[in-house]
Amino acid sequence: TDSGCQQCREKTFSGPGASSCTSCPEGMVPATGSTSKDDCYYAPCLAGTFMTNTGCQQCGDNTFSGPGASSCTSCPDDKTSPVGSISIDNCYYVPCSAGSFMTDDGCQQCRENTFSGPVLVLVVLMVWFQLLKLLHVLVVLMAWFQLLDLLPLMI
Repeated sequence: TDSGCQQCREKTFSGPGASSCTSCPEGMVPATGSTSKDDCYYAPCLAGTFMTNTGCQQCGDNTFSGPGASSCTSCPDDKTSPVGSISIDNCYYVPCSAGSFMTDDGCQQCRENTFSGPVLVLVVLMVWFQLLKLLHVLVVLMAWFQLLDLLPLMI
């Protein structure tokens, strides 16, 4: 400028004798005292992303990463995680299918003569329905016996 050299703003650089500052390419930042585009670099990636040749990319399903990662880490066997997960704590077991149940080690097959899954819900509902029918029958019987007790009084 007319008043002498000025410090370039954040995310810009200038070469010797330059009259203005130049921005680094999108997503890149310059090192302190940068004098050319070659000094621009991608800032470390946030957790849940990893560095590629074109900048940070979000980790996909079943993977996670911490801050500054150059790749994503896969969840342990039989576990999954949502896109952009930031730690192994985001990995979880997929719900077990009918015929298996959850343990600390994942889904285990039911033993012989046992079952689990949607069928169990159906059985519980059927038992509940039968109990409601029985309750209804008891209420009807109680009303009938009360009516019988009152019948001699009416005659």
